[in-house]
Amino acid sequence: MLRSPKVVLAGATLAVSLVACGATPDAAPAPAEPSAVPTPTPSAPASTAVVTPTSVATVQAEEPTFTPTGTFNENDALAFGMYYIQIVNYVRLTGDPSLLQRYAEPGCSTCDFILTATEDIRSNGARYLHPELTFGSAYLDYYSVDEQRAEVRVEVTGDLGQLVAADGELLHEPNPIENAEAFVQMIFKDGQWRLFEVL
Repeated sequence: MLRSPKVVLAGATLAVSLVACGATPDAAPAPAEPSAVPTPTPSAPASTAVVTPTSVATVQAEEPTFTPTGTFNENDALAFGMYYIQIVNYVRLTGDPSLLQRYAEPGCSTCDFILTATEDIRSNGARYLHPELTFGSAYLDYYSVDEQRAEVRVEVTGDLGQLVAADGELLHEPNPIENAEAFVQMIFKDGQWRLFEVL
């Protein structure tokens, strides 16, 4: 049985938090073998170091990609859990919610929160500078062939980025994240992985 969604959000009203809390698993699963996991195409979105007045809609970055094998399998589940971190980086950097919308299942409360906060930020002309979260490791906490569902625990480190107004004024600067855990719950349907919930 998957954990009930219980999302803990931190920071200012417009700050989107990736980190959420969940119950500790009964048994610690073995970490994924890095060589066995098909990792998403790496992308290193760069934003200018000089703060200039700009609409969030003008920030450009290469969209990270994920190509599933088309079957429900453990390696794809682990890779998709890590891909979620790249989705968060992309949405925060560009202010473009379409990538997250593509993978979010209806009812994913964390996805809805990120999408709403992103729209609030965009409508106010604000944007994030230098958001760069990285994953250290991924663990398979739940896996059901019958349900076509999985839960991947991803250890995350990095920077959520500075939230700045269109004129460059610093609105919020979240504390860096170090070895925090995100529990990415996913479902596989119609040959595609979808975000069921993130805790």
